[in-house]
Amino acid sequence: MLQTAAPDDMRGRLQGIDTVLAAGGPRLGDLAHDTAGAAFGTTWTITGGGLLTVAAAVAVLLLSPVLRPPP
Repeated sequence: MLQTAAPDDMRGRLQGIDTVLAAGGPRLGDLAHDTAGAAFGTTWTITGGGLLTVAAAVAVLLLSPVLRPPP
């Protein structure tokens, strides 16, 4: 979806960023969940992570109209 919204001269850079995020993102998520799980417990960590994910998705949808699907 991002590749279709990016200009032609930016697609290579966008692919590079995607590769870095795909490789490093899960490790950072593991660290965050381990730390939060130790501090708040498993139930609160899972619930909070889910709510933050939904909030981030809604924020991206509202702040980036170019990424919205056509009606």
